[in-house]
Amino acid sequence: MYIPAHFAMTTEQVADVLAAGRAGDLVTYGPPGLVATYVPMLHEDDGSDFGRLVGHLSLVNDQWRPAEAGEPVEAMFVLHGPDDYVEADWLSTPASPNVPTWNYVTVHAWGDLVVHRDPEWLLAVVRRLSLAHGDASVDAMEPASVDRLLRAIVGVKSGSPGWTARRR
Repeated sequence: MYIPAHFAMTTEQVADVLAAGRAGDLVTYGPPGLVATYVPMLHEDDGSDFGRLVGHLSLVNDQWRPAEAGEPVEAMFVLHGPDDYVEADWLSTPASPNVPTWNYVTVHAWGDLVVHRDPEWLLAVVRRLSLAHGDASVDAMEPASVDRLLRAIVGVKSGSPGWTARRR
């Protein structure tokens, strides 16, 4: 992503955007080519500069399969923050006419896609995702129902993370 220096975000600003994010586009590149899925992901501080993103995909969504098979799968999570149209009149003066623009915040976080099938890991991520969105229903479900649902998903997280971010 092209980022003019005056629109660059600090590491702390990026972490804030990722922590507040609800969902975005998980884009992978592997043997099947480019694949994108709109999913919720959680940003977690793992002590590194960039942290990690964790979430899950439906088992029937083949996007995760090349990573489990040991293929290197590059992944990018695109998170869009606040945005709005800015009219040309707001930016212009009689001496300096201008064109309309779009103000926005976006973060592109990338790394290798890592797959998790461990039920305990999956349950922890599902519980955290649910709670992050104000829903504690996972804990109210019968254990057998939770087990059945966990068998229908696969956990994903970013490895070797990095990011680019832009605000305008």
